[in-house]
Amino acid sequence: MRFRERELVNRITRCSDTAFNKLKDLYPQLQDADDVYSCYLQPLEDERERQEEIEEEKVYGVPSRIKIPFVTALVQSLISYLMAVFTSKLPFVEIQGQGPEDVIPAKKQTLMIALQMQRIKGIMKLHQFLFDVIKYGWGWAEVWWDKKENKRGIVYEGNNFVNIYPQYVLHDPRVSLLNFQEGEFVIEISNTHRLNLYDGVKRGEYFDVIDKIPRQIPESKLINDNLHPFLNKETYFAEQDRDMVFLERAFIKIRPREFRLDESDDYEIWEIIVANRQVVIKAVRHESSFGGFPFITAEAYPDFYTLANTGLPDLVKPLQQYMDFLFNSHLANVRKGVNMMIVYDPYSIETDDLFAHKYVKMIRMKELAVGKKPSDVIYQIPFNDVTQNNIRDAEVLMQLMQRISGVADIIMGMPYIARRSATEIAGSQRFAANRIKTLAEIINEQALVDMIEMFVLNNIDYVSSPVWLRVMEGWEKEYANLQYEEEGKRIPFIKASEKDLVGNFDYVLTEAMLPIEKISRMQALTQVMQVAGQSEAIARELNLFELFKEWARNAGITNIEAFRRVQPIVTPEPPAQGEKIRPRPEPPEIARRTQESLEGALI
Repeated sequence: MRFRERELVNRITRCSDTAFNKLKDLYPQLQDADDVYSCYLQPLEDERERQEEIEEEKVYGVPSRIKIPFVTALVQSLISYLMAVFTSKLPFVEIQGQGPEDVIPAKKQTLMIALQMQRIKGIMKLHQFLFDVIKYGWGWAEVWWDKKENKRGIVYEGNNFVNIYPQYVLHDPRVSLLNFQEGEFVIEISNTHRLNLYDGVKRGEYFDVIDKIPRQIPESKLINDNLHPFLNKETYFAEQDRDMVFLERAFIKIRPREFRLDESDDYEIWEIIVANRQVVIKAVRHESSFGGFPFITAEAYPDFYTLANTGLPDLVKPLQQYMDFLFNSHLANVRKGVNMMIVYDPYSIETDDLFAHKYVKMIRMKELAVGKKPSDVIYQIPFNDVTQNNIRDAEVLMQLMQRISGVADIIMGMPYIARRSATEIAGSQRFAANRIKTLAEIINEQALVDMIEMFVLNNIDYVSSPVWLRVMEGWEKEYANLQYEEEGKRIPFIKASEKDLVGNFDYVLTEAMLPIEKISRMQALTQVMQVAGQSEAIARELNLFELFKEWARNAGITNIEAFRRVQPIVTPEPPAQGEKIRPRPEPPEIARRTQESLEGALI
């Protein structure tokens, strides 16, 4: 090849190894997060204790140990609340024009991105991104312009993004995670089948050098560390599949002239893919108006001064472990009482009846026991439960974990046990929601704003032909003036071309400051309509029927238009001689009468 392949391979592998050696200290917390989050219990290390546990489970028919999935409930509740913040109203990030000439492009960009999110199942990917952020402490996703074709033509052309497991991304360790855009490189590592590379060659994604990729990575290029997911010396040769290829996909800032890639002597971002640490299968300049790496990342508890921070499960891990210990010690103690330690007189009762495994036991007393009481020949040793307070102590630990995470009982959908007034409950809910909304705003500023900006710039750069955008349900009024018209009728489609999408925009989190729960929205809308009905000045400025439609939508009634009363059209008769036709009221008068009728209906 004309470029310096060996120097380029060495540069990429050296960056990859350097990043791994710095980031590997964070990988154990990923495994810890999985262990704490799941309900699975690791087997006991001691072989004798493990066999005893198995025998106990056979005797009692239930597990000897359990794990209280309280962290699982905290994570799921937190993610559900965040998803409600971001997806209660789509698009979750509203695009606003900075000037009058940017308003229409902003509306078209908003509609285009909303439709793209539907096509790529963006809600599911957003959920996985938030799940990674909360569970592991940080999450990664890549944004790119996607184009899917089949025999009939183009199936989809637009923005797309994919979630990446945190361990599979190696960023420049000389900068913190939140400042990764200021680093030198971001490398994604993965294993792929050789057949996928051949398909990529047909699509023009890779160089036609797949046959030159060695089937095996030399031992000198492997890493003697069990924490590496692909290059571990202990498992690579035993588990390798000859048709699987290890890829290091690097977005790196280099001077192209140094490697004879180009005549440019400026630092640029290039996409370099190295296969099996020996062959370069792709080397192209990364063309993007965004001007940075095509990745987004966010932290649950960000700190600009550290490389990366822990997630919620690892944060409350000691409390969760101690709570499991309290429950299991209490269960073990209770199980001893179930053993029924009994003292009996073998000369007074039939021993076979005592040990018979039956639900109903008939224990016969022998002739020697005539005149004796049953309590004189059989006696159960009393058992003292010293772990009665363990459950109460565990509840204290639960409260501590809730206070650390900010997920109160009301956020988890649990009712208050103690009596509280409605004002106290509403205040607690508001303050609990504010903590999580702050987290939502932080995630929005860290990652989602950059993602939407990439979406916007990709739409401007890569939309080659005019696109017809379908107006989504509920947006007909907002996009009424932009809809296509044919024979005097509006059709719910908008035509957008490259020039129509250019502008200066702001990206605003739409739902960050609004009540999330639908009942709260209904109450807020009810108060707004009551105030509007009592103030003539406000009623003139508002459309009360549109407010009522929004109220009905939150109540679950989506077809309110079907119940709307339509006035019949009556053809006026010709006036009699000498009778004058009553003139039609002026538009202000019509509006006043309509407002009065609506106000009367609401009272």
